[in-house]
Amino acid sequence: MEHQQAEQAPRPPATDAETAWHDTLAAMSAVLQDCLQAPRAAPSREIERAEAALREYTRRLRQEKQLAEAEL
Repeated sequence: MEHQQAEQAPRPPATDAETAWHDTLAAMSAVLQDCLQAPRAAPSREIERAEAALREYTRRLRQEKQLAEAEL
């Protein structure tokens, strides 16, 4: 019974960290959707740069998530 009441209770306003995390997830979703589109012919250097950018973006996402979780 207590669990049901907790689920129905109104959520407090999102913190800045939660808002930032949701924005980050939305951005990552857009990147993943772009990756799922049909591949285009690209020189190997472009592919390598894109892969490096995705690795860096993923690293920053993990770091931001850790910071956001630490603030909660």
